[in-house]
Formats: sequence, structure tokens, C-alpha cells
Amino acid sequence: MKKQSPQIPLVLVALLMMLVACGSNGATEDIIDRESDTDVVADTDPDEGDTWGLDQIDSLDAADADVSVDDVADSLDAADADVSVDDVADALTDTVLPPDRRCNGSEDLCSRPFDFTVFVTTHNAMSNEEDGWAGPNQGWNMLNQLNAGVRAMMIDLYVWDNEKKEPESPWLCHGSCVFGSKRLSDALVELRDWLLANPREVVTLILENLVPGNEVIKTFEEAGLGPFLHAQVPGEAWPTLGSMIDDGRRLVVFTLDLQGGDAPWFMAQSDHAWENHFAAKRKEDMKCDRHKGDEDNPLFILNHFLSAPIGSPDLAQQVNFNPFLSERTLGCRNASGRQVNFLAVDFCDIGDVFTTVDALNAVPWHSRDDELRINHIQLLGTHNSYHIDPGEGALPQWKYTHAPLDEQLQFQMVRSIELDIYFRAEGGFSVHHIPLFDDQTTCESLDICLGLVKDWSDSHPWHVPLMILIEPKEILGKDLSDNGIDKVDAAIRAVLGDDRIITPDDVRGSHATLREALEADGWPTLAEARGKVMFLMLDNKENRTTYLEEHPNLEGRVMFARGGKDEPWSAILEYGNPERDEAEIVAAVQAGYLVRTHVGGPVQDAETAARRLEIALRSGAHVISTDFPVDPGDAYAVTLPDKAPANCNPVTTADMQPSCRSGDVE
Repeated sequence: MKKQSPQIPLVLVALLMMLVACGSNGATEDIIDRESDTDVVADTDPDEGDTWGLDQIDSLDAADADVSVDDVADSLDAADADVSVDDVADALTDTVLPPDRRCNGSEDLCSRPFDFTVFVTTHNAMSNEEDGWAGPNQGWNMLNQLNAGVRAMMIDLYVWDNEKKEPESPWLCHGSCVFGSKRLSDALVELRDWLLANPREVVTLILENLVPGNEVIKTFEEAGLGPFLHAQVPGEAWPTLGSMIDDGRRLVVFTLDLQGGDAPWFMAQSDHAWENHFAAKRKEDMKCDRHKGDEDNPLFILNHFLSAPIGSPDLAQQVNFNPFLSERTLGCRNASGRQVNFLAVDFCDIGDVFTTVDALNAVPWHSRDDELRINHIQLLGTHNSYHIDPGEGALPQWKYTHAPLDEQLQFQMVRSIELDIYFRAEGGFSVHHIPLFDDQTTCESLDICLGLVKDWSDSHPWHVPLMILIEPKEILGKDLSDNGIDKVDAAIRAVLGDDRIITPDDVRGSHATLREALEADGWPTLAEARGKVMFLMLDNKENRTTYLEEHPNLEGRVMFARGGKDEPWSAILEYGNPERDEAEIVAAVQAGYLVRTHVGGPVQDAETAARRLEIALRSGAHVISTDFPVDPGDAYAVTLPDKAPANCNPVTTADMQPSCRSGDVE
């Protein structure tokens, strides 16, 4: 008989974990607000990835500053004489903490393209009070800026010819190196160590470079930063933060002057960004107008600091607080039609800079929602989205397991799901594939499945419209035509409510048929469709006939119905093989239909799946469904470009100017 592990009181496990945490965090340095008693974040623990504030450290000290192994042992003795220290160690070993899935501090930013993200940016980041620079622009040094949440730094590079230093080597200086200096190599090694300790963070450096470019490139590479550096081809779509983190390319470098330097990652700022003027002396002088760079470039640097003649804490006090800070940032964003990417400030430790950037990132900005429509996007979908591998003896095509629906939406960038439903005599609908043979599921009923979608949607109200495919099944000769179809509509409305659903009536409007409406008005805009859900019934002919009975144009119905081009009520088509059906898919997309197709599965080899994904993307199919939205280890993971949650449709947005970007979509 297998020995049963003793039940260890949770309080003792927590006590021992606290003891371990105390022992491993001794090197943490506290950062204290330079001009107030406000607690701010301290060093990031490289083991846990958590950011500790003074409040947490003080409470830990107050709780038990002298916790020892003897204290744990005494507690064990008092609680359970049969529990040993080895038992506790085993329990801790078996305790698996969930992986950190955040990107730059937020799970939602993982799906955000780099050029649609806002970063706290420090002007003259190297010039700071902590390191003793004269006329500083920052209070904290560069390391403590990173620890506090700064994710972009403007730094100036000089060649310092002082023989007491290192002639011809790159240094961080400002104006003159006599006012303050730091060897570039030292700063980059410090940055490398920070990136290693914080593997879920993306950082940008913006250089004002007065050093031969190849010397700068050499210094970066000798500091060990080569594997971190991201190279972006001008004009190509920026990846999401999640994609950059997964690829390990988490450091972006722009320079005002290449100075002859040549490396793919050593990028001219003028090729990618534009900025407003930076010499304002009064609040009234601060403008949004372009000063450098082409406004068609995707990245916007907003200089938000005063120089009279140089920056100071007093000047920062004037402009770093809300409402002025947030109102100006939003005003410049709206005036330019571009997201502010780099909010550059002096003395970032003063004012509301961090909370303002958090608020800007919390709600994605989509400037083209009145122009883009549902048929202008592509979505990733999953086939039989509830499915769990039935295990040994199962057919090869059943050998896949999906994550729960909310995890697919949040972490796998899925925006379309498919549910097979069975009418239950006791009421409601079960969700599974084939009774007895392939019936394992992550959500047992339709209301549970839709509840997961609703909860996620409530937390992400800006999402593109989701498409949920419902396939009514037959079982033991009893189909769903006996009032079952009406009950499907009722069940959907009961969970999601009418306001969240895009129905055939919403698309048809005052027109007689869906086909007529699409030809005349097109699909709803993203402004009308964000945060909503649409349904497609994947039906057999009998169920479809019942669904359309007394509703010949789907009047009053919740779901669209799968049909052919010749049906006046048809708006969504399905093609099973994009490689075989590419020409038909393109023609259908150009005619205004939404199209779903399939790529990747247990019986499809990786080469075939990759080829079909490329074809499906270029064909303009709107929903690309797969069994493998993540790599199962022995097959091909199907994702949209740069692992974005939605993509601009290459067929329907081909003529848009400026070009559609994935961040315009979601």
C-alpha cells in the first residue's frame, strides 16, 4: 500500500515559505520617494519576479522579524506530532506556483503590439541625483528607474578624451562629461543583469549618439546584450510584447544618429518614430506638433518636460501631475491620431507619470473603429474548443486537448470557439463530442461555457467581436428539432443578454435579406461591434430547416446559419481546406461574406499545417480554426502573425491608407 502523506497545516507551510522568502531577499534595496513619505516599489526579486514595496517589507518584519527553523519546528510539534520537516519540504516541493504570464506587468499587454503600447520614458535618464550628477534630470539612478517601472530611457553617448579615463571609449554624459559620467559598458552590463532578472519585461533605449556607431555596437555586444536585441524592418508590423518576450528579443534600441554604425538592431529613430519639440520653458509653450521624424512613422515620442534653461524638480512639479499630464497626453494622441508610445518626463519620481501610463495602457486605443468593419479582420479559432484527449485507444483525430475557454481567450489569443451541444431531457444542453467514446470536456454545459466567455468579455470590453460556432448534435435518433432549436436561442440570451449579441437582425437592418443588407451597407463597424459576440449554427439540413421555419430571413433569431452563396439568408460560409478552396475563399471574401476555414490537427503534419496557414491568411478567411493554438510538442502551433489576437484582413483592407495595423484591430 502506498504511504499516504500527512496533512500539513497550511499555516505551517506558509510560515516556512515566509522563512525562505526572508532568507532569499536580503539583498533587496529599498527605494524611497525623494521628496515625500510615499512608499514606492523596491528591487525586483530575480527568483520570483515579484515587485516588493516598503509596505510589504514592513508588514513582513512586523509579522515575524525573527522567524527561525526552530520556530517552524516548534509549530510543527504543537500542531501535529506526526508531521516532520521532511514532510513540509516535500509539500513545498510539490507546490507549483502558476507561471508569470504578465508582459510589462500586465497580462493584457501580452497581446498588445509594441507600437500601440505606452511606456514611461525618462529624459536624460543617466543624469540623476543618486549618482551625483550636476544639474540632473532625474532623481533615481537608471537601475532604480527600471525597478520603479520605467521602460524606456533617453541617454546621451559621448567620447571622453580624458586620459585619466579611457580615451575613445563611449561614456554616458550630458553636455560635458565633467558634470557627470558613467561608462556605457558598465550601464549596459547593469541593464543585462536586470533583463535576466526580469524575463517578462520589454525595454527601449533612445540614444543621442556622438560616438562612432560601430563602437556603440561593439559595446552592446561585449556587454552580452546581443541575444536581447530586437531588429525591426521599417514599414513592417511591430510584434506584440508577448511575441517579443517569447522570442527573447526584449531590448529595442533607437539612435538619433547612426554615426556609421551598421547592425540590424541599431535602428535610426527617423525610420520608426517622430517626436514633438522638446525645448518648452513654460507649460503654455508645450505643443504636440511634429519637430523631428515623419508623422507616418508608427511610434510617437511625446516630450513632456520643461527646460528653463534645464530641468528641475520645481519644473517637474508643474507638469507631472494630473489632470494636466493626462489631459495633454490624450490631447496630443487625439490631435495626431497616433498612440503616444514614449511619454518622456524629467524626474519621473515626481507626480502621476506611472499611474497615467497604466491608465492609458488599461484601455486600448483604436482610432479607426468607425472605418474598420467586422469583415476587415481575421481571427484565430479553435475546433471543438471544449475538447480533452480521451486517452489510450482514441482515434488519432481525437488526440488533442484544449485549455479552458477563458484561458484560450486570455493567453492563446483565440477569438472564435466551437461548441457541440446535446439537448438534455432534464433541461439545458451538454457540451461534448461523442457520448461514451469522446465525451471529456472542459465545460460540461452550454451555460457554463458561455458563462466563461461572458466573464472574460466583461473584463475586456474592448475586444473584437467573438464568433461562437454552435453545432447541434443528434443522439440515439433524437434530434433537436422538437423545440430544441428555440431553446438554444433562449439559453444563449439567458447568459449573455441581448445587448451583447450581434444578431442577424442587427446586420439586416431595414433590408429584406442579409444578402441585400451586406451589398448595400456592409457589416457593422468595430465601433458598433466591440465587446460583442456573434453566433453561427453549424447545422445539418434538418435542423437548419427547423431554424428557418417561420424565420425565413432569420428574423428574431440569435444565430446566423451556415449556408451557400445562393441563399438570401446566408452571410457566413465555411470551407474545410484552404489549400484546396483558396480561389473560392477569396471570391467569397471579396463578395462580402465572412468565411471560416481549418488549419492544423492531430493527423496533419507540421509542414502541411504551415503551408495551409500561409494560404488561409492570404486568402482573407476571417476565422482560421485549429486544434493546436499552442505547440503540443509534436505538431504545428497555429497562430496569427506575431501571435496577435486579431489581424487586418489582407484582402478586404488591401487598399486602406494608411495601412491597417493589427493594433488598430485589437
